[in-house]
Amino acid sequence: MKPNQLKYGSVEHIRVRRVSSDPPLCKGEETDLRWSEEARAYLLRGAKGVARVESASRADEDTLHEICVRNLTRVVWIAEIQGEEIFVQAHTFQLGLRLGIRIGIDEQAVEKAQRLNRRNRTPKDLVDWLTDQCLLPPGPSGEVRAFLSAGKEPSLETPEAFALHGRSVRVHVKRVPASTGEGEVFLVDRIVRSGGQSPRHPIAHVEGDIQFAEATVEAWARGEGLEELQQLVDDDTNFLALWKKYGDLEEDNILNEARAIGGIAYRGWERLHNGDVRFEVDGDPEAAEKLARLDPGDSMDVAKDVPAILLDENLTWAEFGESQRGQQRNSVAFQGEIVERPHRQRKTVVLRPTSDDEAPPQEGFLFPAIQGDTRRLERRREAEEKIRTLQCHLPISHLLVGARVPTPRRKELPALTPKVREKLFGDHPPTPQQDEAIRVALNTPDIAVIQGPPGTGKTKVIEAIVER
Repeated sequence: MKPNQLKYGSVEHIRVRRVSSDPPLCKGEETDLRWSEEARAYLLRGAKGVARVESASRADEDTLHEICVRNLTRVVWIAEIQGEEIFVQAHTFQLGLRLGIRIGIDEQAVEKAQRLNRRNRTPKDLVDWLTDQCLLPPGPSGEVRAFLSAGKEPSLETPEAFALHGRSVRVHVKRVPASTGEGEVFLVDRIVRSGGQSPRHPIAHVEGDIQFAEATVEAWARGEGLEELQQLVDDDTNFLALWKKYGDLEEDNILNEARAIGGIAYRGWERLHNGDVRFEVDGDPEAAEKLARLDPGDSMDVAKDVPAILLDENLTWAEFGESQRGQQRNSVAFQGEIVERPHRQRKTVVLRPTSDDEAPPQEGFLFPAIQGDTRRLERRREAEEKIRTLQCHLPISHLLVGARVPTPRRKELPALTPKVREKLFGDHPPTPQQDEAIRVALNTPDIAVIQGPPGTGKTKVIEAIVER
């Protein structure tokens, strides 16, 4: 929020005239207006310095004097500049407080905020939006300002519930038990459009360390839960540890088989009448041994050079993938599948192209296709990382890690909407047990188990959950 967007406090307009020509002042900038006994003058402090001013009329003198002698919190900014005359607007607050408040934004807050602004797709989007809406940048005191009114518990020093008043919204905040079970936190409860002053409670000017912050499960995983999650992942009996272990074994197996063949040099090729391509590999002294490892259906790549990962035994999949990042991924000139078992005596290999418009270089190398494996293994490593740090959208990812993480706070969904009720149940309404099972399944953040003997309507319950 900018000072010229402020709508709160007791608003007064003062017209003053410059006494000194310096420094330059700008329309819209926040200033500090006060009486100086030492200079025996009114001083208007802007971003570039202090200007001496005087009232432009008797009425302005009375207002100017009253504002400066009152020991009240105020926000002052320049509304207009016309020659030597400056039009100043002052917002005075009867109550000024110093508070340090960290206001959490969780999954439920994001869901509610999207109704007001569709761009609030993530907690970070909402943090940025509410910061712009509700917080005034540091002023003369050097601290962030906010404008707060009491809620149901009107104690601003130790607020149980309060509202922050922004440029066009009012943010209702409440104190709730922390989802980790330790202590309490402030969370955004709801956000509504606002037209101006609060009709119920006076608005206080608050300054201090005031900030909006993410309070989602993902934020917990990046912050205080990071060490706990890493300890769990390092445990050999953890699901992710086992997944990584067997994933590493698979990577090693694929790589060892591909390296055993390596690159097979060819000195020419010809296209057969059916479109297949025959490669002559009699120039490779190890061709017979390498061809023995190939079978019909194996995928082969053709290029002028052999990929480094097949030549360097110390290079890992992850290192190879990182070295290829940002480069053209498809450096392979030709791809195909082995049509028949390679002829070891004549030393030829016949490949069926996977694309009609591909043509191999006149000389080069054949080698086991690894591009598909490289991308597949890269995606699996990315998935493991996202699950390990709880950055994926899978609701049960924390169960895979084995962590006791905070439960996301979301809006409770009703079991059925009128449309779904009519579509699936018609004239036969669901039983109370069915209704309860649907409600529990929709509002359980991880796994809900529905159990019942045959004929109790479990299939219909599943249909309803899918429809919802």
